[in-house]
This record gives sequence, C-alpha cells and structure tokens, in this order.
Amino acid sequence: MAFYFMRIHAQINHVLRQIKQILLSVFCPSSKGTAETEATAETEATETPSDEILLDPVKIGRKCGYIDKGGKTAIKPQFEDAQWFQEGLAMIKLGHKWGYIDKNGKRVIKPQFEDAGSFQEGLAMIKRGNKWGYIDKIGKTAINLQFEDAGSFQEGLARIKLGDK
Repeated sequence: MAFYFMRIHAQINHVLRQIKQILLSVFCPSSKGTAETEATAETEATETPSDEILLDPVKIGRKCGYIDKGGKTAIKPQFEDAQWFQEGLAMIKLGHKWGYIDKNGKRVIKPQFEDAGSFQEGLAMIKRGNKWGYIDKIGKTAINLQFEDAGSFQEGLARIKLGDK
C-alpha cells in the first residue's frame, strides 16, 4: 500500500496537510495520522522553495520518525507519536508528554505537555493538568493556562472555553 502526497501551492499547503491527516487517521487509525510501517511514502514537491525540507511522519514498529521526499529516514523512529511539521516545528510524543522538534530532529521544546496542538500563527495550544494555554516557538508562555478547552489560531482568533462560555 502506498500513500502519495503532493504539495501544489504554498497557499493551500495547510489545507492539504489537514486532509492528509484526516485520511491517514481514517485509514490508519492506530497511527493517529502517521503512515504505517508497510507504507511507502512519496512526497512530490512543486512550486516549493528549494531550501524547504519536506518531511513526513512514519511509524515503524512501535516508534515514529520522519522520512524525506525520497522515502529515506530523515529523523530516526524514536517517538511514541509524531505529527506533521507546521511553521518549522513538529509535535512529538515521548512517554506520555508532548514536545516539539525542528526539521533536524533537535528538541526545541522538551516534551512536557499532556496534550498540545501544532503551531498556527506563531502559537501552539498546550495542556497541563486540566487547563489549556498557548506557547510561542521557543516554549515561552504566550497566553496563560486558564481555559477548559482551546483551538488553534486562524486569522488572529482561536476557539476557547472558559468556564461555561
């Protein structure tokens, strides 16, 4: 079984990645959006800046890592879960905690969150205890943990739940 992904235009890349995550989660539910071991992943780049590194998460056995557009291992499988790169960082799970790595596999924000979201507009939602808040790309708190629920930023706004509202 092979998965084929194509990046068409930078403007619609985000939508394509969301569709890809949905499809993978439907067809590979145990992978939570990552390609299974048997999958051969191919990524075709068109109209993409030549300095941009394209990596896709892949699950090999019980660990997740990343492959490049040629299907070669770029970041060795070492994580319990791995998500798509958004704004240069990807969510990874070690043990029961989420953190973020860069495209070289360097841990930029150590795994410390019970739950988290991908970066959107420079911020990522994170959860500690039963509260959600937001961090910036260096892990500094941007919006304090105070919400019962939170969503990603889009056009400067994010869905949140505070108390009964």
